[in-house]
Amino acid sequence: MYFDSFAELWRMAGHGNFVWSAYGISFLVLGVLVLQPLLRYRRELARIKRSAVAALQQNATPLSAKSAQVDK
Repeated sequence: MYFDSFAELWRMAGHGNFVWSAYGISFLVLGVLVLQPLLRYRRELARIKRSAVAALQQNATPLSAKSAQVDK
């Protein structure tokens, strides 16, 4: 193994702060890039469902009104 202890691995001869912060930022950016489209998809799907329900409710008429229209 290149490092003798976990502490040496963490310090990396004084460069650990830069290395581990670069890893952290990279994983954070990758996480945002994965989560952002998923959240946008869910939000858009909910919006489409709401608009479909609203359209159905707007076009729906009571049964008695439909039968009165047929009789005329």
